[in-house]
Amino acid sequence: MPKRATIIFTSNDGPRQEGPGLFVYYCKYSGKHAFTTDVDIDTLPHRRTDSARILDKTKHTVKLYTSDAGTKLLRRKDGSVERQNRLSVGSLPVAYTSDGSSDILYIMDRAVTSYNRDAGADAAAVQGGLCRCCCC
Repeated sequence: MPKRATIIFTSNDGPRQEGPGLFVYYCKYSGKHAFTTDVDIDTLPHRRTDSARILDKTKHTVKLYTSDAGTKLLRRKDGSVERQNRLSVGSLPVAYTSDGSSDILYIMDRAVTSYNRDAGADAAAVQGGLCRCCCC
């Protein structure tokens, strides 16, 4: 009868990932989670027309936590018309695509932040180890 062995593999045994990992972005106004990506959006190129950051979904991984906010037609200064399929967090738009199945995602200027306002409020409440809540 052959010997049997049990091998348990855990994440601690696996190789460590080098590099920055994932970047989480929140709506700047509501503080809700907007998207997670593998690139820092400050390093992405931006459009001259509206300063939106250009994220190519074929080169970078992105997980959106947005809802469809409909289509908006914009008339540019040169007379051209641009169709934007907007993506919103709640009722506030944070990004758009030029068509529904586009591989290019435009992130609106000053719409998202990597700082979570809710977590920041908790951290500010415990400054210097002194809790300012009513239960202590």
